[in-house]
Amino acid sequence: SDVYSSMKNGDTWSLPTAFSELNSNGNEMFPVLIGDSLVSFSSDGRVGYGGLDIYQAEIDGDFRLKSEIQHLPKHINSISDDFLMNSVSRDEFTFVSNRSSGRGDDDIWTFYRKIEIIPLPEPTPEPVVVVPVKPIFDIDAFLKECNSKRIYFEFNQGLTSEKFDFVEKLKELMDEGYSFRILVTGYADARGTAAANYNVGIKRAEYVRKDLISRGIPSQIMTIKSAGSSKIENRCKNSTIKCSDAEHAENRYVQLTIELVK
Repeated sequence: SDVYSSMKNGDTWSLPTAFSELNSNGNEMFPVLIGDSLVSFSSDGRVGYGGLDIYQAEIDGDFRLKSEIQHLPKHINSISDDFLMNSVSRDEFTFVSNRSSGRGDDDIWTFYRKIEIIPLPEPTPEPVVVVPVKPIFDIDAFLKECNSKRIYFEFNQGLTSEKFDFVEKLKELMDEGYSFRILVTGYADARGTAAANYNVGIKRAEYVRKDLISRGIPSQIMTIKSAGSSKIENRCKNSTIKCSDAEHAENRYVQLTIELVK
């Protein structure tokens, strides 16, 4: 399913055209125009929390994007299907969801975007107090941070430093019902043959996989592979280039790719 747009000119309508900036390789559906310039739609082709998630973006009069596509936060989106968001008033919205706490299969839900403000008792001439709202956990930012970390190794030895501080949060998210898959990729420096470096990369990836298992990450969600010395990012592209140990060390690491499974 994709989102299309059509323009009315007099009594006729233009041929529908795909709204390519909104559409992805997955399904996009339930577009709703809110006001003059805000479009809401649902998609299962983007990184989200559940099957269908609700997104919104600003558009101009010719149905071109004016802003980045925004993934609506937790409590609106869930690990279930969430779709068909519409406005009742400036501050009240409705949407449809099949989350388990409803009464039927698909239910209508309402949310408000106002922050509750509680005034102090009179006659104290103090300003109103805004009740602090607990920040919504940004799972997209969390995964981006996890996937940016590298776990480095000594030459032909074990880890030099470990960056597994994300594991407890990852297990907490799995306990809440989120599913993940993890690709563990090992890398080697340019010293040695391509075959030897491939084997070193596999050993390093397996070392990290076993370490993660010992910390409580299920083995069945992890896959290992080796990139060997095929991805040298500094000048030490081959063994004929004289590089320091510190420069070679930049290319001996394992990197994780953690993805949310819909």
